[in-house]
Amino acid sequence: MTTQSLEAEAKALNDRLESLDLAGRLALVAGLEGRAVFTTSLGIEDQVITAAIGTNRLDIEVATLKTGRLFNETVALIEETEEAYDILIKRYFPEKADIEDYVAQYGMNGFYESVEARHACCGVRKLKPLARALEGVSYWITGLRRGQSGNRATTPYAEADLDRGLIKINPLADWDIETIHAHVAAEAIPVNPAAWPRLSVDRLRALHARHQARRAGACRTLVVGERREARMRPACCRSDFLHHSQCQQRRLRAAPQPRDKYPPGVRNAPHPSGNGIA
Repeated sequence: MTTQSLEAEAKALNDRLESLDLAGRLALVAGLEGRAVFTTSLGIEDQVITAAIGTNRLDIEVATLKTGRLFNETVALIEETEEAYDILIKRYFPEKADIEDYVAQYGMNGFYESVEARHACCGVRKLKPLARALEGVSYWITGLRRGQSGNRATTPYAEADLDRGLIKINPLADWDIETIHAHVAAEAIPVNPAAWPRLSVDRLRALHARHQARRAGACRTLVVGERREARMRPACCRSDFLHHSQCQQRRLRAAPQPRDKYPPGVRNAPHPSGNGIA
């Protein structure tokens, strides 16, 4: 298939998927000519997709990468999910020779030491097994969502992967994390107890902007009627992030400050908790 035809098919498929629900999107892909594979990392989004595939008995292969560095809870969840939905999750492992070469060059935990070692580890434990999982595949289903990061804000339902010569399907592209959690609760979908909660992109941006604003100057301007008053922050809030975090912790432990400490009309007063974060 040429680049133009692959891109044209992806665009047409994206338009068809937009109006469907999750089950409908997956069923449409399952009915297309060619192999469809869903690669799962057992995260909460992936569990939603796996549950939909299993519940609706769709002809979609489910695969995961057994990197050799998974948490025990993640490994146990693979078997629990297979049993819950009566499906087979195919495991792909790194090659033994590749692991031996990596350990000889970087050490077993070398990925802690350098960016080069981290990239090499991902190549051996993830990218090579993923390439084997996608051999001969026409449609690669993923759990990507627009709300996961700024780079994914425009994630389509279907897109051409020209490097691999296939079409990537993102059936959860328009789902937000609140919808994900509500669906998991309603359907009693098994999830990974070792997973960390994700902050939304908007929340992360707000926290980053707030931190940058605090580092930008040494004082806060309070507006009282027509008069402006500058109040100095503690020295630790004007230094690096570590000191600022320590300051935040001390302020969190302090007793809440009453709002009537500030005169009527004052804006930008600290949050009652004293940490400035709602």
